Amino acid sequence: MKRSVKPVLAVLLSLLALSAIATKVLAREADKVAGSVGLSGVRKSDYPKHAKITMSEASKIALDKSNGHVASIALENEDGSLVYSVEVIDTEGLRNEILVDAGTGSVLKHERKIASAIGGIDAEDDEDDED
Repeated sequence: MKRSVKPVLAVLLSLLALSAIATKVLAREADKVAGSVGLSGVRKSDYPKHAKITMSEASKIALDKSNGHVASIALENEDGSLVYSVEVIDTEGLRNEILVDAGTGSVLKHERKIASAIGGIDAEDDEDDED
């Protein structure tokens, strides 16, 4: 009887491991950003030509989501889409990374970085927006 338990246990452990892997893959897929401006074959130097909103507009949109001041802003390729990555330091002194679609101006992602009490390591408080 002991011998028949080992193969069943091995199968159950294998299924558990596959389930964990599938969960991680699905979580990564869910975190992907899908913007309106695709960047297939576009050089970084040409990004500004493809943006339909200005850096100033993206900054204002980000500040509407998180009161504070813009620490940095850049036009970037995020998962194959053109976005403005805006870092806002909010009124509580916390860092907010806000991804603004460079085509529509919608907020694709908003991550608020919360300082941890342990060694200053950041913990993420995701606030994904779909405007």
